[in-house]
Amino acid sequence: MAKIIDSSQKNLAILCVYVYIVYTLNNKGDAMTTQTETLVRKQFFISNENVNKLDQLSKILKGVSAAKIVRDAIDAYDPNGMYGDFEQNELIAIAHAKVKEAILKTEQTIEKVDHCLENLSERSA
Repeated sequence: MAKIIDSSQKNLAILCVYVYIVYTLNNKGDAMTTQTETLVRKQFFISNENVNKLDQLSKILKGVSAAKIVRDAIDAYDPNGMYGDFEQNELIAIAHAKVKEAILKTEQTIEKVDHCLENLSERSA
């Protein structure tokens, strides 16, 4: 029996796809680029929800700090709307496809785990 994915798991999957797209577009596939510019220390207030999201992303992206994730998100932000609608729609389509794929694979994995747990509980009974 498959379990339903809750909204927090779905949001995490969407964030993972977003980070993947940011790394792919900004770093040409290389997520481990070196920092060559001088960094300036700034302090910002963010919500507990955003702190939790950053913690989850940095755990998923082993070796990538929360600060690096924030820098990449700022770099990806385009306040002037320089990206055309076509590019945005294409990115949304890619993200949508990747999220659907991730959800499907997650559901399949949950089914396999549930099946294994059922087999184990039958054996121990």
